[in-house]
Formats: sequence, structure tokens, C-alpha cells
Amino acid sequence: MTQLLDETERTWIRRSDALSKLPLMEGFQFLTEEMEWKRQRMEKLLIARIMGGLAAEAIAIQAAYDRGFVAGMRYAVLDVPESAARRLELRERPPDPENEEVEDRWV
Repeated sequence: MTQLLDETERTWIRRSDALSKLPLMEGFQFLTEEMEWKRQRMEKLLIARIMGGLAAEAIAIQAAYDRGFVAGMRYAVLDVPESAARRLELRERPPDPENEEVEDRWV
């Protein structure tokens, strides 16, 4: 059981380390720029639909879709690497006996 736990812990550390290094990669900047470009384009299209007189219900549906799409992009591109770095930082920090907190790996 300990061997399995050790292997799971090593896998978790390797994955967190790799994910936390993504923002340092040259291409990552391009990815975040593309994500922002896509968000701005979606915003402009929604404004054009509003100004074009599209039905309020259709606009509401499109806005909800766009909001979810942008949230998904941000989660994958920004939140996952940031969360991995935070998990590694928490793991490397020496435990404080006075303020012992349980580490949340689902952050």
C-alpha cells in the first residue's frame, strides 16, 4: 500500500511540476494572447448581435454560452497551471506546528 501511495505521490508531484512550468514556456504567451483575442472577438460579436436587434432570448442564450466558453478557456489555460504551482508551493513549505492546515489537493 505504501509503495502505491509513494508512486501516486510521485506522479502527482511530476504532473504538478510540469503544469506549473507551462507559463514559463515561450509558446504559452501566444496561447494566452490567443485566448484573450478569442474572448474579445466573442464580446464584439455579441455586441453586434445586440445592436442588430437579435431577440433578447437568443442574446441571453448566446451570452450564457460565451460566458461558459470563456470560463472553460481560462480554467484550462490560466487556473490549472496556477493551481499546480500553488500545490507545489504548499507542499514545499515546512509545516507550522501552531497552524497545521490540511492541504486541499482539489484546489
